[in-house]
Amino acid sequence: MRCLGVDRGEKRTGIAVSDSLGIMATPVSVIENSDENLVILEILTVANQYEVDCIVVGMPRSLNGELGVQALKVASFVKKLAAVFQEKSRRQVEIKTWDERFSTAAAQKSMTEAGMSHRKSRKHIDSLAATYILQHFLDSEKQD
Repeated sequence: MRCLGVDRGEKRTGIAVSDSLGIMATPVSVIENSDENLVILEILTVANQYEVDCIVVGMPRSLNGELGVQALKVASFVKKLAAVFQEKSRRQVEIKTWDERFSTAAAQKSMTEAGMSHRKSRKHIDSLAATYILQHFLDSEKQD
């Protein structure tokens, strides 16, 4: 089962994809959030390109687990994403959300430890955060 990971931020959306066995996540790209409809169409394109079976969207919960303002925006985005996929996708794709707490912080820490400059890391942080989200989802699926 191949899955696509999505980290929907305020300015950019990070994309990651798993291998065909659903074991390992890899960063793919970052999409600028200039137009929500274009972001959704780009996700559809990438999902079709990689022939994914599911999409895992990071849900930004607060530290106590509640859904705040940003989480409600992501929930609205997920509804639009699901509607477009139902209408335009040539594949049956399941869309799930996953708790993304600390994914961006973990991605930033990894990039700092790898010696990437802050300026360079901003360009890739969202796709790496999507990779963390997707990898945690994949790992949880193996445990079930």
